[in-house]
Amino acid sequence: MDMKEIIAKDKKEKDVIKESNFYSSCDMLVFLSNEGFNKTLNLSSYMSMCDSISHELKSFKEANKGIKKIYYFQIGIYESDVTREILPAISMSEYIHRFHKDKLDLHDDFLGYHFTYFIIEYNVKTDEERLVDLLEQSLIKVYDGFKARTLYFNSVLDRDATDYHGHYQGIFDSYVLERKKAGKPEIIEVHNAIEKPKESSSVKEFISYVNKSLESIYVGQLPFHAAKFLMQDTREYKYLREEFIILASYIKDIRKSYDGQIKLGEEKERWDAKIDSELIEITQAVPKYEYETRKALASTIHQYRGFSLDLRTKHQQAVDSFSKVIVSAINAKHDKKYPEPRVLLIGALFEFFECDEFILNKSIQYVKENTTLGIFSSIFILVDSEVCIKIH
Repeated sequence: MDMKEIIAKDKKEKDVIKESNFYSSCDMLVFLSNEGFNKTLNLSSYMSMCDSISHELKSFKEANKGIKKIYYFQIGIYESDVTREILPAISMSEYIHRFHKDKLDLHDDFLGYHFTYFIIEYNVKTDEERLVDLLEQSLIKVYDGFKARTLYFNSVLDRDATDYHGHYQGIFDSYVLERKKAGKPEIIEVHNAIEKPKESSSVKEFISYVNKSLESIYVGQLPFHAAKFLMQDTREYKYLREEFIILASYIKDIRKSYDGQIKLGEEKERWDAKIDSELIEITQAVPKYEYETRKALASTIHQYRGFSLDLRTKHQQAVDSFSKVIVSAINAKHDKKYPEPRVLLIGALFEFFECDEFILNKSIQYVKENTTLGIFSSIFILVDSEVCIKIH
């Protein structure tokens, strides 16, 4: 037996244990569609459908006391799963080929489709208390009500298929995290290489400060700084991530000039920045539980695979409602009733548009239709602090 076979055998044995742990407490229901419904439905209808699903899950749990929790999230199965590596440099397709060859036929059948997963966790699981069939019928009514066409299967009737999805989507791994009590994180003290910017400087100096800071984090020989930046561990990291890189992107993409002087408000002024006579307000479109998401991402290299089932559910809810979050962020700034006109810049993560240009464009249109310019001279969304999109 060569080394690859030994690794595969060990991995298979561990996966069997994970399967057993999962099925001893849970059932899984899977809905299949050609594309995500946020692409095929009108965005307002899609968000209404998500609200209906959340309401149905809450009501179903309340009516069935044997249920501990119901988790759900959506994701596709695509040829190039480079962003969802389960091991460094091993895509999920390669993972199936290497560790679960018995599931290759299923992999070929499911490739290219979009899936929504519902996981019922029981307080105590018995054959008599299996409720997956009832949940299936309840959710079919919701989908039918929005003319959302799906196929479906559940773990009671389709064990091989749910085994495949459990491994491919990291569901069994997420359930391990769900049951595991989180330990106290180790605090690693490292030199803080990010300096505080000048309160007043030339625009050129400010851009140089932002570029140098980001280079120190991502290019320099400074361990742990990328995670510290993501977690906004210090005041300098917080301002850099939430305001300064957004402001720098606006200067580069919209103003297209490094001339002039810039002054930073630093919470002392009723504006966040002032470039010559132009006032600028900066805010973030931040969904609920966003901090928990960042915390999980900062501690894993496997993207969603570092998420418990509970956090994957919260993240899905954030993605589903993100267009409303942006609208709320703009309206909250309107409520401030600023005395002078100013530019409003809104930071938003591409992550919450599912890293999909089509969904991003639908969301931008929704935001345009549900907000006004108001007192602002212009409003921009800056996606990942890189792409600057005018709203008004």
